[in-house]
Amino acid sequence: MPTGPEREPTDNTVQITRARMGLGVVIAGNVAIAAVAILGLALMSRQSDSAATIVSILSSAFTAIATMTTAYFGIRAASNTAQSSIKRQPGGAGNASKQEE
Repeated sequence: MPTGPEREPTDNTVQITRARMGLGVVIAGNVAIAAVAILGLALMSRQSDSAATIVSILSSAFTAIATMTTAYFGIRAASNTAQSSIKRQPGGAGNASKQEE
């Protein structure tokens, strides 16, 4: 897809790219957290008195993954709601381009 003056990306294309990249960052972060948790579990499982440590590693990893994923989807939903609200208002961003034509 050519870029530059001959073809500018549309607002929809930009939003799709932002959503995909944001989701990719969340997935990469979740994988990194899971990998560190697995490494910690592998190192701690060799010790006989490590049950409390293993539980704390698992609960911390679960909390971090859940928090990051929930934050992404919460921010994304709020952003989508705000954008659709602005486009529906008289004189909003969606109507400004129609008035200029």
